[in-house]
Amino acid sequence: MADILISGASGFIGRWLCRTLTQQGHTVYALLRDPSQLPKLREQCTQLGGRGEALHGIHGDIRQPLWGLNEPQRWQTIYHLAAQFAWHLSAHTARASNVQGSLHAVDLAAQQDARLILIGGFMACNTDYLAELGIDPQQPERSDWPALYRRTGAYEASKLEGLFRAQAYAHEREVALTCVHPATVCGDAQHGQVPVEQPFAQLLQALQKKRLRAVPGSPAHWLPLVSADSLAALLASLVNVPAEQAPPQLLAMDPQTPALGELLQQLAGALSVPAPRGYVPLRLLDGLLRLPLLARYLMTSREGLAFIRRERLTDAYQATARYMQAQALHWPILSDCLARSAQYALAQTAGIKKPGQ
Repeated sequence: MADILISGASGFIGRWLCRTLTQQGHTVYALLRDPSQLPKLREQCTQLGGRGEALHGIHGDIRQPLWGLNEPQRWQTIYHLAAQFAWHLSAHTARASNVQGSLHAVDLAAQQDARLILIGGFMACNTDYLAELGIDPQQPERSDWPALYRRTGAYEASKLEGLFRAQAYAHEREVALTCVHPATVCGDAQHGQVPVEQPFAQLLQALQKKRLRAVPGSPAHWLPLVSADSLAALLASLVNVPAEQAPPQLLAMDPQTPALGELLQQLAGALSVPAPRGYVPLRLLDGLLRLPLLARYLMTSREGLAFIRRERLTDAYQATARYMQAQALHWPILSDCLARSAQYALAQTAGIKKPGQ
């Protein structure tokens, strides 16, 4: 069994990862800016089916060199999940967490001689998207990052910059690095839990309030999904696989995700609300969302439109498919996860608490 450090342990994915790793018998240390969060995190871990007593807190901050750990103990594996997520971030705020935090993670892993598992995002696997942004994955240092921040918004630009800079820095410092790129995270197969700040929860809210009248994009567009518990299982499996045997990058998405129009129909049916009718071109929607009042009414942002794409990422997913087969991992039935996510949203509206809250 291993001693494992996790940044972002109190976040949505982090809670499920703590649950899964402690279930497997590992000892988990959660990096916390506020150590008083530990009792709640332990309780959530236990409620989700993990071993809260195997979860420990350690004070630190990813924005600080070596995450502020002056005399850290030894960890065999470090998971870096923490990120600053919000639309309309300033470049300074986003870079402090999402770029510098990842570079500090590499330094800490090098000091510890530990393996680093870094969470990225599925758009980093979309070569067409990267080409549109002027990013060459083989030479990312040539990217015009200031222009990218203006074009995509600070959250997406900082995640991409942090990923590519961390990959180059890990190679320079000879750190064993595995990058896992999750699709949009929906609820788990057991409870359907989706915290309100998650993009998928905001999509459910827009449907519930009948503010999503048309499907963004076209019949070919989709928003790839992954369930929270299956993502945690994929992440946790890496602890048991030597770094040299794991793919350097894994695309964590369920290839059975339907097109966006069908997805919204399924969710609307589960919520007992009218499904969106017809399609609105993304360029038109992008223009409309420049109006702040309309963006608030639709409960979305222009920055979020970039994640709705036509590309199915089949080639990028092949390494993940082989890895999952070798590890006897599988995705749950996605329609069940969507139904439970909708049930969770309805319960939240009614004020009913679910496990892990």
